[in-house]
Amino acid sequence: MYVVWNKRLLSELVRTFPKDSALLGRDTVRALMYYALKVWSDIAPLNFHEVAGSDADIQIDFTKADHDDGYPFDGPGGTVAHAFFPGERFTAGDTHFDDDEAWTFRSPDHLQAPGEAAGGQHKDFEGVFQCHRLGTV
Repeated sequence: MYVVWNKRLLSELVRTFPKDSALLGRDTVRALMYYALKVWSDIAPLNFHEVAGSDADIQIDFTKADHDDGYPFDGPGGTVAHAFFPGERFTAGDTHFDDDEAWTFRSPDHLQAPGEAAGGQHKDFEGVFQCHRLGTV
């Protein structure tokens, strides 16, 4: 069963950014999120636009441990991100990245972020935003 958005134009907002990454400034993170969502809009009948303020269909956060969505992060080396399908839940469409991870851009060792927030099943694709990983997961 697929869960889909009930509209085609979706707003997105990066609410919080990686705290310990000198390599990923706010503009870089926002650009990377744009390109990550473009992967979906290129193949699905969805269009994304960034908004300012405090409300968006897809809210993106870099956060640690328990962050009030029922799915706490486990620190470095475990779960690196999760996203929520569209729907009525207060977290519908949101994407959370574990801020305890060492986030980089164009690193040779990486994991790719999930695509559930766009309403699709997780798929492997050439990611634009990676979590740097030393060793095995």
